[in-house]
Amino acid sequence: MRFETIAPAQIPALRQHVHRFATFMGYDEAVDAFLAAASIVRWDLSDRIMDRQGGATGLVFVAEGQVSLGFPGGGDPETTFGQGTVVAVMDLGEGEATPTVDAREPGWGFHITASAFDDFSRLHPGVQRRLGRLLRMQYRRATNLNL
Repeated sequence: MRFETIAPAQIPALRQHVHRFATFMGYDEAVDAFLAAASIVRWDLSDRIMDRQGGATGLVFVAEGQVSLGFPGGGDPETTFGQGTVVAVMDLGEGEATPTVDAREPGWGFHITASAFDDFSRLHPGVQRRLGRLLRMQYRRATNLNL
């Protein structure tokens, strides 16, 4: 797995990929700010993309490929997500179930750290609210909760 910084000259070409995410529909002004705060992550089959133990937390917006979200030792089955979805691993505090994100097929996406996303959210609260609803739905799906 490798992370690549997004250069300002790359932003125009990457806009089309960000527009695939429902999170950004109707928030065109937020796309450039998101790309300025994010990096590109590329993964190979079976790479661990994020987990709290390794210190990598944040959000991954999957542009191509598939990733799985799982809760090690929690007994919950893994849930697979593909192109156009977002997965998150945040530091929820001690004792909280923390997911891992693993590659299921080669691909790439956008990674933004939790602190960078907090800064972005202050400027674009509409995107943050929409993403919060989406992540809650995905968490319920991943943990088979019926809330």
